[in-house]
Amino acid sequence: MKNREKIAKILLKTGAVKIFDNKPFKFSSGILSPIYIDTRILISLPREREIIIREFINLIKEKNIKFDIISGTATAAIPWAAFLAQKLKVPMVYVRPTPKNYGQKKQVEGVIKRGSRILLLEDMISTAQSAMNEKKALEREGQAKIRYGAAIYTHNLHSAGKILKEERVRFYFLTDFEEVVRVAEKNGQISQEEKKEILSWNKDPVAWGRKYE
Repeated sequence: MKNREKIAKILLKTGAVKIFDNKPFKFSSGILSPIYIDTRILISLPREREIIIREFINLIKEKNIKFDIISGTATAAIPWAAFLAQKLKVPMVYVRPTPKNYGQKKQVEGVIKRGSRILLLEDMISTAQSAMNEKKALEREGQAKIRYGAAIYTHNLHSAGKILKEERVRFYFLTDFEEVVRVAEKNGQISQEEKKEILSWNKDPVAWGRKYE
């Protein structure tokens, strides 16, 4: 709980978390949400960046995650994969959303030895679609073995959890939706009523969004 709270505080303090004020945010998937996360802000903040990388390393040790390569998804997860790979002195690759339509038409950049164990690194998990797109691309590239993933944050959407379970990828997170909302209320950034309204979102995002259409 302590470490999850620490990361939640960083997200809130730096403005990486935006909480709606009567006007929800719209995801690329079309989902309306009371909360928006932008971890790109954090790559410009050396102190906070270092804390997050240290927490990733602690998580890997605690969960005894074994891997040969770290993979990041373009674009938001690339810097985090690079920071962590450099710290741990392991190879890194990154995955584009779709193959290039020029040159070698690659989707995966970097070198993968056949059968390598790859840790999927994401900045955040929302619907889990980008992570699974990354998984499939890596498996095609080098018959890679993907069993574990890690991210700074998750919205804890039921649909995303179902996809990850079906794909047999165990994801671990430094913090999550409920913790960020709890800390925001604790810090006085939202009221108890606002907390209640926000927490109702990830139980049924579609029904929640209809109220604001």
